[in-house]
Amino acid sequence: MAEGALGRGWLWLAAGATLAACAWDPLATAAGAKRTLGLGVCVGLAAVALARPLQRRAAPSAALLAWLVLATWLTATLAWGSRDAAPLASGLALTAAVALLATELEPAQAARAARVTAAALAVGLGAWATLGFALGQRGMQLHAGQGSPNWLGLALALTLPACARYARRGPGRWWYRAGLVLGAGGLLAAASRTAWLALASTATLGGWLWLWRRRPTLTRRLSLVLVPVALALGAAALSSARRPAQLEPSALDWRGSLAERSYVWRLSGRAAVAALPWGSGLGSFDRAFLAEQASALRGLMPSVAARRFSSATTAHQDYLELLIAGGLPALFGWLGALGLGARALWRQGRGEGALTLAALAACQWGDSALFQPAVALQLGLWLGVTRPAKQRERPPPLRPALGALLLSALGLVSALPSYLAERFVTEAGSAEPPRALLLLERAARLSPGEARASLALGLYLLELGQPHEAELALQRRWEAQPSLAAQLALGNASLLQGALPTARRRYERALALAPGSFKAWANLALLEVRAGDEPAARRAWERARELYPHHPALADVEQGLRSLRAREGDAAAREGDAAARDEGDRAGDDGLSSAP
Repeated sequence: MAEGALGRGWLWLAAGATLAACAWDPLATAAGAKRTLGLGVCVGLAAVALARPLQRRAAPSAALLAWLVLATWLTATLAWGSRDAAPLASGLALTAAVALLATELEPAQAARAARVTAAALAVGLGAWATLGFALGQRGMQLHAGQGSPNWLGLALALTLPACARYARRGPGRWWYRAGLVLGAGGLLAAASRTAWLALASTATLGGWLWLWRRRPTLTRRLSLVLVPVALALGAAALSSARRPAQLEPSALDWRGSLAERSYVWRLSGRAAVAALPWGSGLGSFDRAFLAEQASALRGLMPSVAARRFSSATTAHQDYLELLIAGGLPALFGWLGALGLGARALWRQGRGEGALTLAALAACQWGDSALFQPAVALQLGLWLGVTRPAKQRERPPPLRPALGALLLSALGLVSALPSYLAERFVTEAGSAEPPRALLLLERAARLSPGEARASLALGLYLLELGQPHEAELALQRRWEAQPSLAAQLALGNASLLQGALPTARRRYERALALAPGSFKAWANLALLEVRAGDEPAARRAWERARELYPHHPALADVEQGLRSLRAREGDAAAREGDAAARDEGDRAGDDGLSSAP
């Protein structure tokens, strides 16, 4: 896709990447819409590039080959992972396809596409976030089409190194200056602590490298160490200060967030060790984390377990997630792609690209950035900028655009059904019952591995009073992606069908996952009431009351316990009357036998 293949190829690639990274569909997840559009753009650009002759064929760099190996391995782990993770594999294909398309450009044109995309995203996402903040958006509302403020911060953190370098001088510097200002404003509005720390560490690294090339005096080196340390100590002192109780926790409240992350990291680390050496498969994080958390919460009081329980869907750290999913091959593959890519970019004089990869590596210590499309697109562009240290005399037998076409087409096969299923599920939430059921069934058929669609269909069928059909859908959900909600719903389906032993087993399994689940204890108490086991029902009722003493759902259980006590009292009275009659009969018999 060089100048001879697609005219101004760098501009088309930058425009397509920017459009895909900013795409937003309120009826689907942010990642689903972006992956689908990005893969569609790659299919179109690769087809156009192949339709035109190309004189020069560039060989993929070692960094890009390492990424291709990583993507292939993680996709292969779907064989023992989760069917629900197919869209994640399509995200890996998106990065590879963008990198292969950038490889067909001249190095200078590929670098231009990468930095123009960074500036465009900084301007677009930064303006979106800043405007939303000015209009009163806070918290999860302020996501600028990225799904959450944290993911917005990760995307913006990767754009600023290129904007900072080209904002000083050169053509288009005003564009990069606008990106630097708006991107920094959006990053502040997003309040992503992970992005802040990643950008601070990247800026420190960049300053060290700049001074090393200029004048590496001791004073300047010490300043680069002391300034970040002083900022970190100031933030820690500010966060440790007592705040008024009526105020919401601010972005500087580091302690609670760090404690939560540490808990998730500790359990994720145990799951990663258990998954060595080959990993548990792509999409297996939920299953592995729930198992480790269940082991950690076993034996605790329900009130304590409820406070510690975390419904984490990610490890908030890519390195742990890669170990869980693909084991040591996945971790080494990613570190190879990252290290080789940064090294190649630095040697080519693309320091902004090397710092972008360094910022990504720092972001991955505190969040899951690798599978976010806005991050994946920028990563693909910079991997496409890298070139082999020694150019081959002969062109490679496979044209990069052909590989991009194959990868993006295969990725689109799994990304498009999942995206449409997400839309159907969201539409069903506001539709009338007949149409809602039709939409949910269509979503489940379109993407059988879509866990969200199966769970929504199962819960809706339970509401309609069709427990058998609901159980089938919920079982698919549990097999695709285990969760506490799916196990509770399966227990409710068995309870409605009158299968009390099966329902009890499923509620107990839910309590094994989360000993502090109020719903599981309350439903188990109701089941024991129906089974007529008053002591077991009372034990479960007391556990539920310990968690939420005044919850309205406990009224039905209390009424059932009173009915059981009254029934047992009547039964005891009847037994007493029968015993008295038997005693009288025996006394009468004795009297008759002793008469003369």
